[in-house]
Amino acid sequence: MPNLNTINSILNLLEKDDEQFLSVLDRFIKFNIMIADNSEEIREELSLLNKIYQFVIYEGDKTLLSFWIERNNDKILYQQGINPKAQVHFKLSKTTLIKAIKREINLSDYFMKGLIEIDGDIYEIIKLRNILRDLYAHVLKKYPIK
Repeated sequence: MPNLNTINSILNLLEKDDEQFLSVLDRFIKFNIMIADNSEEIREELSLLNKIYQFVIYEGDKTLLSFWIERNNDKILYQQGINPKAQVHFKLSKTTLIKAIKREINLSDYFMKGLIEIDGDIYEIIKLRNILRDLYAHVLKKYPIK
């Protein structure tokens, strides 16, 4: 795993070729899940999640990664692939995802411009957005970008 004393190494590696991107993104997701699972503050918010959230990351017309997450008791379950039972779906490009992780864009603006496809209950989408925002703030507090 990259040096997690800073998020910089992860952010820089995300912009590499597709194979490295996939490996680093997988580790980035797992790292954030570990932080969420071990943070009392975030764990409380996780109790609000009660759906399966599907994500599809693409570049051009090629799907690079499909994965889904759901809350299982007090933990987040993360699996690659498609979950046919998913109730909330997100589809975004690799470039948009990287910009979102780096906080270079406003996801709401990108959604309104049609650059992020979202399907599902708006209330569930807002809950997940708020939890991810709080999780990212928590991660940046522990591992500041330098």
